[in-house]
Amino acid sequence: MEVFVTDICEYVRRLLRVEGSIFNLVPIARKLKIPEEIVKEAIKSWQKDEEQLKIILQHWSMGQEERCNADPAVLRNILQGLNSKG
Repeated sequence: MEVFVTDICEYVRRLLRVEGSIFNLVPIARKLKIPEEIVKEAIKSWQKDEEQLKIILQHWSMGQEERCNADPAVLRNILQGLNSKG
């Protein structure tokens, strides 16, 4: 699971064109319909956006393997429109 989450974190950063940047993860959490208590847990690591993203994606990915295998673009489709550079 750890490798999957690490890979997906890198994928999301590339997708949103924020590699190496600090960015607000709350819109991502909202798009992925992450419960508020998980978002609050992620925000505890506020200075570490990589940790925040990992927490959010770990929660989202639970039970998503089948869905992602059936449609590899599922995460991209959900996050569509969050790209900061248009």
